[in-house]
Amino acid sequence: MKNNSILLSVFVLIALVQLYVPAKMIKDHENVLKNGIEMKFRTAPVDPSDPFRGKYITLRYSDNTIKLNEEEEWVRGEEVFVYFENDDEGFAKIKLVSKVESEEGKNYLKTKVSSFSQNRLSVDFPFDRFYMEETKASEAEKLYNESQIIRANESHLNQSADKRLPTYALVNILKGRVVLHNVIIGGVPVLELID
Repeated sequence: MKNNSILLSVFVLIALVQLYVPAKMIKDHENVLKNGIEMKFRTAPVDPSDPFRGKYITLRYSDNTIKLNEEEEWVRGEEVFVYFENDDEGFAKIKLVSKVESEEGKNYLKTKVSSFSQNRLSVDFPFDRFYMEETKASEAEKLYNESQIIRANESHLNQSADKRLPTYALVNILKGRVVLHNVIIGGVPVLELID
């Protein structure tokens, strides 16, 4: 009888832990969306295209590099704090990269160095996949990839031959945590383009 009550207590404890972990993840995600700073990140073409990808759009970013004047050494894979500001067009750009948390504000990302060469530091953006319903992901990724190709006088898009269709990711950032919540192609959310 005593063994049964111990087993029941262990079972209840395990069940509560299994409920707590996903509930905490959801709560943290919603907190970033509600209280985080929304920033627009310019995307860049993905190369190469993988036809076997599944339930997401793979994103690459054009502004993940900063030129540094200092002589400090940076190591690939090293954990860093990246602080952002908006450029004149309202897109996020790297303001500061630091090895320690700074007082620059709450719009920072905790990530890793991807490369450092000739005073140019590149960082990984961990929001490189936009997950969506599997039946729509393939078409959405095709639209995204097409938006990244240089257009040749397509009158229905009103784009000149030397411009890409404006494409960016909407990301909320709060104290090192990020949530990618939309991909915009030509001013329209990608999910609206495929409905």
